[in-house]
Amino acid sequence: MQALDLSIRHLDDVVMARQQAKQFAARLPFSVEDLARIELAVAELASNLVKHARGGKLLISRLEKDGRRGVAIVASDKGPGIANLGDAMRDGFSTAGSFGDGLGAVREHVDRFDIWSEPGVGTRVEVEKWLT
Repeated sequence: MQALDLSIRHLDDVVMARQQAKQFAARLPFSVEDLARIELAVAELASNLVKHARGGKLLISRLEKDGRRGVAIVASDKGPGIANLGDAMRDGFSTAGSFGDGLGAVREHVDRFDIWSEPGVGTRVEVEKWLT
């Protein structure tokens, strides 16, 4: 299997996505620590889809480039968007009453992190984790 295309609408979907992502990534020789980082990224991104956008899509795929292998995770939604990306990326900032470490934690645990958001249109987060 080259990719997982998951619809995320409920918290049950978050749990399922996390489990499937771990199984998908485990087919590559990721360390236990890196598998945990991938699980964290998927759990945070999927839970944001439920909390902030009332659902969206999560695409998890394999990467190969210049002899390196890894996984890409793309979370996308057609939700309200993020009014201020700077605030959203700051540790401790939350609009959902949580700890506010979701996007910042994801960024810290992956090798590449990109985010695009437009109020009223939606949000797209792309991350990569490469084998070390």
